[in-house]
Amino acid sequence: MHVKENDQERQMEAVLNLLIQYTSALKPDHSQGSLSTTTYSGRFLEQASFVLDQDYRITSFSLSVPETLGHPTIRLLQRELASLLLELSLSSWEQQLQKMKGKVCYHGITALTFLTRNQIPVPAICTISRLLNNPNTIISALFLLKPYSLEEISKIQSDRVLGRTRNDAKLIQCLHDYIMEHLDRPLPTIRQLARMLGTNEFKLKEGFRHYFNTGMHQFHNNERLGKAKLLVIQTDLPLNVIAEQCGFNSYPGFSKAFKKKFGLSPQHLKGSIKI
Repeated sequence: MHVKENDQERQMEAVLNLLIQYTSALKPDHSQGSLSTTTYSGRFLEQASFVLDQDYRITSFSLSVPETLGHPTIRLLQRELASLLLELSLSSWEQQLQKMKGKVCYHGITALTFLTRNQIPVPAICTISRLLNNPNTIISALFLLKPYSLEEISKIQSDRVLGRTRNDAKLIQCLHDYIMEHLDRPLPTIRQLARMLGTNEFKLKEGFRHYFNTGMHQFHNNERLGKAKLLVIQTDLPLNVIAEQCGFNSYPGFSKAFKKKFGLSPQHLKGSIKI
């Protein structure tokens, strides 16, 4: 297994991966040589805040919480935050609870998916904080809003009918986490991944496609190219180093995949950025 040098590097990589995951939908404006900051592939952002007590029950929140999630205000108070989350996100929330356990001060970041009153998922980037000498937990959530089609809603609600369990969701969450943490290397075969996670190939493929609407290798390729794009735009790293850090064995192969995905080569994108 790849061992990070220290906790700070691990935290920075996790933050970068979250930013890549939720900013990869930004559309490049090639005519201006820059990225549009207002187009978000049909998604819109909404800031919200929660205050939780020592039992992680909601004691206060911003008005954008009921407006976004559709729950009546009175029914949000004293409700456990976990009850608002999609099953797929419960393991991520539980990991944060374990990290906070016994700490008088804490700050972390994670991706969580909330459920509206009508059981529609709303993904969010969440910063989770516990201030010194204060038992409350503060969550600042950046909701990514998207109108869902009837087909997507039907798919979400089909989980119970098809018998998908919380363990299935945890399995796919583990696979997703593994992919995001290893964007710097080629993805193992499905057989190898199934063996690593103690399941069979069919369950892994079917489950991942159900939750992410794409195949594992396509998802991995999209995410590492998204990471590469962010590094090209925001760092001065040489392009061949970026290719290596994103799991490509050669620069020509990286450049070809990058151009196919984004419509221009990494060198062209780099040169188009106005400093």
